[in-house]
This record gives sequence, C-alpha cells and structure tokens, in this order.
Amino acid sequence: MEKCNQPIAENARRLYAELRHSGRSTIPELESRTGLPTAELLLALGWLAREERKCILFSTHDLDIALSLCDS
Repeated sequence: MEKCNQPIAENARRLYAELRHSGRSTIPELESRTGLPTAELLLALGWLAREERKCILFSTHDLDIALSLCDS
C-alpha cells in the first residue's frame, strides 16, 4: 500500500467496523459516529466499494447531484 493511501485505508477500516456494528446508515449518521469529515468519509466509502467490493446505495431528491455522480 502506498504511503499516501494509508490514511484512507485506516479510515476505511474504521468505517467498516462502524458499519458492521450499526448496519445501514446515512452519511450524516456515519459522520457523527466516526467523527470523519464528509470528504474523508466519502473517500473511505469509495475505498470499501473498490477494495472490499461493498455496495453503496446513494439516494437523493436532487437531480443535479444524481446526474453529476452517475456513470456516463
């Protein structure tokens, strides 16, 4: 693992432990329970999705956000 990815991996392990403990959670709930800022939390979620092959369900009523995040 590259040195620059270590904080992301550490946050991902922390997040994974929280998800195993609490189950389904919203981003605000995870931010509150882990103390991670939004950007670091989202990086950790991305890491889990890629490395651990976890599925992340994203739901929003804001069409602009949804379009900006969906695959082309």
